[in-house]
Parts: sequence; C-alpha cells; structure tokens
Amino acid sequence: MTTPHTFSHAESEFEEILRSHRFMTASLKSAVQAPSIEDGAGLYVILPDILAIDPDGVQGWCFEVKDEATSSYKMRQLEMTKGYSGPAWFLRYRKALGYLNFSKAFDCPCVIAIHTKAGWRAGFFTRRVNGLVDYNRDIVVPGWKDPGGIPVLFGQMQPLRVFFESIRTLQKQFWQ
Repeated sequence: MTTPHTFSHAESEFEEILRSHRFMTASLKSAVQAPSIEDGAGLYVILPDILAIDPDGVQGWCFEVKDEATSSYKMRQLEMTKGYSGPAWFLRYRKALGYLNFSKAFDCPCVIAIHTKAGWRAGFFTRRVNGLVDYNRDIVVPGWKDPGGIPVLFGQMQPLRVFFESIRTLQKQFWQ
C-alpha cells in the first residue's frame, strides 16, 4: 500500500526554479498519489519528484530533489581512494536503482538536485552513452560499500546557476 505524496518545501522551490528556466513541469507522484509504481508482487519503480520537458519541447527530464535540512540521511564527508575528499549525499540502494530504472524506462536523464546551507547543486544522476543508460559515475559511486547507501558526490556537482547556464553542453556530454 502506498501513501499519498505531496511536495516538500524544497521540491516546490525547485519546481519554481525549473519554471523560471522555462521548463514545463509536473509531479507524477502527486498525480498518482503514490511515491512509486507497483505491480502487486512487491516489484516497484520509484517515481522521481519532478518530471519536466525542456523549453524547446524536445527532451523529457526527471529530477530528484533532496534537502539536507529535512532529510533523515545527512550529507557526510567522504574520503575515497581515487582522490575525492568532500561531502557526499547517500542514497539507499533501492532508491538509486529506482531512479536508474525510471531513466532507462522513459529514456530521459535523471538529474539530482540537492539543497544545503551552501545553496543548490545539480548533476546528471544518469547518463546515456552509445544508447546505454547507467549511473553517471562522475558523481555517483554505485560500488562503494557504505551502510549509508550509494554516495552522490556533492562537490562534483555543478552549482545550480552553472548547471542551467551550461545545460545544453551537459546534455550533449551526458545524454548522447
């Protein structure tokens, strides 16, 4: 049984940011009154917070919005063997997999946007290269063994202003 979903303050704020950049937006979670699509046998796909269509009406997008202030999973410092030493947001494995599966099923990039005291940052959570959709390993470390889940490297994500200024370049780089 799923419970009805309403927008959080961060989700509402980010939807307004998207609209100010001329994206058309919708909340599928609100429309279906559930946070996921289920099949009755316990299988489900987690719905991203916001679905959007770019200003040109060409590309569909999904956005997952996180807010450090209200999350039960706080951002932490992460020391990695490959040189990253900075804050990371942790997602539970099934949530990360759910966003990846949504991105694959609907052939749209999934962007994660995180709001912290320092402001908003955004990055491509998924990427498509040669027709294959997978995690964007520039910001997501799916093989990392951590009880907090899969790290999303906050320091590798773009500040929101930069993200929107370079969205077409980023789209070409991450969604071929």
